[in-house]
Amino acid sequence: MAIYKYFTEEAHALALINKGELMMQPLSHFRGREADGVRGDPRDGILTYAPQDGLVMNMADGRVITLEGGSFNSSVNQNDIFVYCASNQLAAELAEKFGAFCVEIPDPDILVRRLKLRADRT
Repeated sequence: MAIYKYFTEEAHALALINKGELMMQPLSHFRGREADGVRGDPRDGILTYAPQDGLVMNMADGRVITLEGGSFNSSVNQNDIFVYCASNQLAAELAEKFGAFCVEIPDPDILVRRLKLRADRT
């Protein structure tokens, strides 16, 4: 399935088409933009483990304790995760909201493979 990247500037769309240039932002950038509480997911990058039967804790002295209703939260370093926003829809409404210049990425798997190759270089 194709994905679509919307741009406000033609130069940025052409940079993707002609040079393969991508602009990514860290998760912290998007959390900052979502701080108004109107949109977004305030739990982006947070994992909550809350088993139905309670949270089992193995103590250093060998005791096993189950906390009923207990949960464990972990979060990522929001500056270590980079986000590339795209859509699975080609729509005039999205172009109005995110930019009039749109690039179709017909096979996102190819894009991901190329990014992985770049990331694995030493």
